[in-house]
Amino acid sequence: MSEASEIRGIAMRAADHRWVDHDPGSAFVVLGMHGEGGVSTLTRFSAGALGSWHAHPGGEEFYVLEGHIRVGGEDFRAGDYLYTPPGGRHRVEAVTDALLFVSLPKLPVYETTPNSGTE
Repeated sequence: MSEASEIRGIAMRAADHRWVDHDPGSAFVVLGMHGEGGVSTLTRFSAGALGSWHAHPGGEEFYVLEGHIRVGGEDFRAGDYLYTPPGGRHRVEAVTDALLFVSLPKLPVYETTPNSGTE
């Protein structure tokens, strides 16, 4: 039995990624679903993008794969990780183009409509 035939679960190839536009300058692709309606995503930001304020009822984990973002006045660069506990609230500012892996046990609740540009 080859190593490849022992893989269990779901595989997604880069060619299958379907990016969904979100706030101006950001997009995401869903990699997998969680039991309570949450998701794992790749999320990308263009330099200067400012995300909408949102809360995380189930918490959030992200890992910066590329680039530089700011959350709550704190800088995160490639290799940095952030855990936001349930109920945490923030918005993301992209200092440079950035790519993140994001794990959301439950979907976030937005205080503004994504793509609206309003608060």
